[in-house]
Amino acid sequence: MKRFFPVLILLQTVCSYLHAQTPTWSDDVATIIYNNCSNCHRDGGIGPFSLMSYEEAVSNSAGIQSQVESKLMPPWKPDPTYTHFKDERQLTESEISTIAAWVYGDTPLGDPGTAPPAPVFPTGSQLTSIDKSLVTPDYTIPGEEDHYRTFVIESGFTTEEFLNKIEYLPGNGSIVHHIVLFYDPTSYSLNKDLGDPLPGYESFGLGPLNSASVIIGAWAPGSSIFSLPSNMGIRIPPGADFGVEMHYAPGSNGQSDISTVNLKFTPEQTTIRTVNVDAMLSHFTDLTNGPLFIPANTVKTFHESFEWQYGDISVLSIFPHMHRIGTSYKAWSLNDDGDTTRLINIPDWSFHWQGFYDFQKPVHITDPSAIQAVASFDNTSNNPDNPSNPPQDVQAGEHTTDEMMLAFVAWMEYEPGDENIILDSTLISSVPVISDDMQTIQVYPNPAHDHVGVHISILENQQVQFELISTSGSMLVEWKQYLQAGGSYISKSLPAMSSGLYFLKITMKNDIHFEKVVIE
Repeated sequence: MKRFFPVLILLQTVCSYLHAQTPTWSDDVATIIYNNCSNCHRDGGIGPFSLMSYEEAVSNSAGIQSQVESKLMPPWKPDPTYTHFKDERQLTESEISTIAAWVYGDTPLGDPGTAPPAPVFPTGSQLTSIDKSLVTPDYTIPGEEDHYRTFVIESGFTTEEFLNKIEYLPGNGSIVHHIVLFYDPTSYSLNKDLGDPLPGYESFGLGPLNSASVIIGAWAPGSSIFSLPSNMGIRIPPGADFGVEMHYAPGSNGQSDISTVNLKFTPEQTTIRTVNVDAMLSHFTDLTNGPLFIPANTVKTFHESFEWQYGDISVLSIFPHMHRIGTSYKAWSLNDDGDTTRLINIPDWSFHWQGFYDFQKPVHITDPSAIQAVASFDNTSNNPDNPSNPPQDVQAGEHTTDEMMLAFVAWMEYEPGDENIILDSTLISSVPVISDDMQTIQVYPNPAHDHVGVHISILENQQVQFELISTSGSMLVEWKQYLQAGGSYISKSLPAMSSGLYFLKITMKNDIHFEKVVIE
């Protein structure tokens, strides 16, 4: 027996090491769940169960592992290797591996004293001021299937307004799946609402039913406040009515909802940059191999192309739209030099998770360019989301049993410097960074007063360009400086400036970095 003793010791050592390496709830998993899952999975949330404690996570651990490893949850459809967007809901490969290892390791708690507290989600409006609230009427869902209802609210506007911020407040978060917001400059939508004996009118997942209406926003669980820089706005014509389309999730029968959409307008100023929202790609006009018709038991791919010849533009967001037999969607632009600008790629389309995707920075499309898209449709019994069993012929139309191939785009006329506009504050780092060019960078004093200082440590001698930029993208102060390898402190005097948030853009040979600067 003695000759087996060293082997036994080795096995015990290995097992102890593996146990020590198993992620714990307290130190590793809780933060991932609270940051990425609990917003929907909580009391009053759209998720089917709560994930606000260790016990709740353990009870659902097998399902959590399956959903995150298959990347079905969190629900984020665009391919992050193609384009990045604001407020991406996705886990890193490391986070997925951590959850899987925790489940395989029998979900250890770890030291409960080191566990983070469960998140507290804000209630009510988070806007500092509201110019108009759109409140839907009290409505009771009449069935167990997906249910779409559009409520029309008169604006009362006698002059045009420019919409700068949109905040969505679902009343019954356990049943509100998503919201689409549009305006109608005609009386069509209002008359349709007034003509229905119930509040609102039945709709089909795309908001307006008439071509004159314009979709201006969409919300899904996890979305934040839609916000434009202070000098931009979506034009709302005088007298237009607002339409709020509610998508209520399956299983909502008998439950009631009153939801609110809060609007903030662009402050009055000399120049407001108008943001337009248009169906830039459409199966009505842009199909190159149409018509949009998918016979039963077939899989078909369609292509669209629209020649943009109206001046350079800056694209802020994109909203692809198909129905239930759509399986993939990809859009890009191609300029005359053959350069491709990526817009969006959704390799695994889901009708149940769609909406506006906001770019992190405006995307510059030159004139002329061909804006193009390719989409696939599976009208067979292999498609689990096919609304017809057995499959039926499908043609273009507004019902969910019909199909569409659209892309709504929010855009504005291009101006030099649009590339500097930050739409997603997560692009800005407020901690020291490490890159190919530099070892560390830090701005201080921050808040700054009459000068801005930067401590920067670079790896090789080079010229570095500094630009102080407003949140609307205007370059206010610019200078260049040749720096030696190693650490340097650079100070630049500032002109008289308004208090607020600014960005310092630092351009080197191989890198561009942004840092937040608060001016007091």
